[in-house]
Amino acid sequence: MAPDAGKAGFDRVARLYSWLEYLAFGRQLERCRSAQMPSMLHARHALVLGDGDGRFTTQLLRRNPTVHVVAIDASPAMLALLAARVQRAGASARVTLLAGDVVALLGSTSPPPPLHCAPGDRFDLLVSHFLLDCLSPDEVTSLVAGVLPLVVPGTPWVISEFATPSPWTRLVVHVLYRSFRLLASLRVQRIPPYQQALRQQGFVPAAHRRLLGGLLCSSVWLAPAASSPPLGAVQPTRQSNHPVPRPLPHA
Repeated sequence: MAPDAGKAGFDRVARLYSWLEYLAFGRQLERCRSAQMPSMLHARHALVLGDGDGRFTTQLLRRNPTVHVVAIDASPAMLALLAARVQRAGASARVTLLAGDVVALLGSTSPPPPLHCAPGDRFDLLVSHFLLDCLSPDEVTSLVAGVLPLVVPGTPWVISEFATPSPWTRLVVHVLYRSFRLLASLRVQRIPPYQQALRQQGFVPAAHRRLLGGLLCSSVWLAPAASSPPLGAVQPTRQSNHPVPRPLPHA
């Protein structure tokens, strides 16, 4: 489960998270995060949501030497680990770190935050790895609608998530949710219908790959060709007084 979604409890497991992941899944989650890497190598402005300790962000910066990344996570402890990894990779100048709940900052009822793209630019890559499974259906709907005005038409949204196509995968996901409810106070206890929310906003599936017997799903969804959401979609409304996200200093 992703260390984000405004769940401060992930601070408690930040330094143990990678070890817990390796013990449970080996390197399968890392394989899932990088499964769509070829589709990310031409991006210039990437918005990475909930990457946690930064293993993916660091890999993206190494593989794509021209990309600039804005990384948002709710856990300051996770962002500190991300900043340290990026610094060791010599890529701190190409990363902006923002602490905050992605739905509160980017959702359809939030004012657009300053995300430090070049003037007039919008993002040409969205990435969320094991984040949406930490959100409620309403939060997913709000997030998908909220990010749409921030991207150029046709922007790929690379998503890694758990899936439950069989009884054994449903059992594994159930155990994961129960575990993170205890470890990180995660309130959500089932995978939301995020694909439905994406389709409602006009995102189109472009690539799909399953790993670990269907338990892991790596997919790419393309933003609609028109910048406006399709007729009948949930329209973003910018009427909230959520605080502006605070950039974190690089380690």
